[in-house]
Amino acid sequence: MLKKTVDRYQHGSVRKVKRAQGFAWEFRYYVMEGSVRKPKVQTFDSAIYKTDKALRQHLESFVVKLNEKTEYTRSAGVTFGALLDRYIAEEMPLSKSPPRVDTSRSSTASALSSS
Repeated sequence: MLKKTVDRYQHGSVRKVKRAQGFAWEFRYYVMEGSVRKPKVQTFDSAIYKTDKALRQHLESFVVKLNEKTEYTRSAGVTFGALLDRYIAEEMPLSKSPPRVDTSRSSTASALSSS
C-alpha cells in the first residue's frame, strides 16, 4: 500500500547557538527532494539579527516561498476584503423598507469596510 504524504506548512525552528565570541542564530527547516524529506540549516549572525523576532521578520519571505506548494498557501490568498464582500453578498439581507434605525445593508457594509 502506498503512503500519501501531506504537505505541511513549515515555520522552521530558530535557536541560539553558542560561538567563541557571542552567539549565532540557526534556522532549521525541511525540503522535499523527490520523495525524501531532507533537513536544512542556515546560520545567521547575531550582530545583524539581535533578537529572534528580527530574524523571523527577515525570514518571513523565505518561509512563504518554502511553503508555496502547500495547500495552506493556496487558500491563504483570501483577504479580509474578499471575505467581507462575500459576507455582504451572501449573508446580509436586502432592505425592503426604509430603515428606522441606521441598520441598513449599505450603512453596515460601509462601516465594516471602512474599519
